[in-house]
Amino acid sequence: MKKNTTPKEFVDYGIGCFGFFPKREVPFKLSEKDFCADIRNYLDSIPAISNIEISCSNPDNQITIKRPRRGFSEDLTFPPFSHSIKISFRLYIPARVQEELFPSHRALKVSSENFLIHIQPEFYSSVTFIEPIASKGSSRPSDSIVIVREYLRKHAPKDNILVQFDCLGPSPLHAKFHLIPKKKKSKVEDNVLSVKRFEIKGYDKIFILYTPEYFQNIEQVKMKFISCAADELSVFYAIKMKSLKSIQLWSEIQKEFKHVLEDKDTTFYRKIVHSLRRGKHLKLLFSAIANLEAHLIRQEEFTSRAIMHTYKKNTINLFQPILENAIKELPKYPTRPIIELASFLEERQGRSIEMLIVLISALIGGIAGSIITIFLSK
Repeated sequence: MKKNTTPKEFVDYGIGCFGFFPKREVPFKLSEKDFCADIRNYLDSIPAISNIEISCSNPDNQITIKRPRRGFSEDLTFPPFSHSIKISFRLYIPARVQEELFPSHRALKVSSENFLIHIQPEFYSSVTFIEPIASKGSSRPSDSIVIVREYLRKHAPKDNILVQFDCLGPSPLHAKFHLIPKKKKSKVEDNVLSVKRFEIKGYDKIFILYTPEYFQNIEQVKMKFISCAADELSVFYAIKMKSLKSIQLWSEIQKEFKHVLEDKDTTFYRKIVHSLRRGKHLKLLFSAIANLEAHLIRQEEFTSRAIMHTYKKNTINLFQPILENAIKELPKYPTRPIIELASFLEERQGRSIEMLIVLISALIGGIAGSIITIFLSK
């Protein structure tokens, strides 16, 4: 196919994970079409936003939401229809307003006042791409994620209660992304996009090299990049969500373990009450450990399946090292020592209860014997 033009432009990107969550009285039914309308109304309420485009793949698809949705960290899941709703809009943030957002944070470098935001749906999650329009070489595109994120948080519509904005960390993704044309022609179709990564202190620099001969204009290049990158990075953010869940489960273990180890009671009566309570917290502790270990098994199965599904033969591979590093950085939890200590305390708890039962039986027997003796002596 003959190309009319050959793009020679450079594009910078900040990458993160933004989302919009419904806010209504639960339970309620929500369709993709209605949720798209709610998001559009939300964005329309912010004067600095323009060029809003929202589309969904299955408008009549409907779900029932039974519990309140508050955001990524509280729900530990992605927004409804995040695999099917595509959102893009333009946001104008004057330099003065950017300084007001971060008055004591002069390290942010964004040499643009106009930002193009694109939220791309994918199978595992949505991914957000922010292009600082006409940015200069000295700017950091990753900082555009920070600027836009904080602006949307601060300027959320006060009279709109149907949608809530939130983001999932790391947002920005810890790298600076630059889309640039290749200098040499390529004859390999699968090599229309390739990567050069430079590991530096702070955020790495990642150059996405595109073959100009395969595209008619820069918009086609951006569409190709966003499609390929979102496919991989949706797995990255799904892994991050799994990690967030494991952190929450680990905090439950720590809370119950703290209750088990508490022993501040001095009186005999208080020690008896605490001993009974410890038994309850030991059961909750074992349950919390089982929940975490089950989650870690599912997490390992998910990451293996997702990586295998994403990197099929003949697919463009842009960010596999980022995904592999995310998997390596998944936290490890010392559940085995806690199980051993909890088992020891449970065994000691059992002996204490046995001794308590013997003591109570002896007291009851002594009291009963005394009553009988007194009764018979009369």
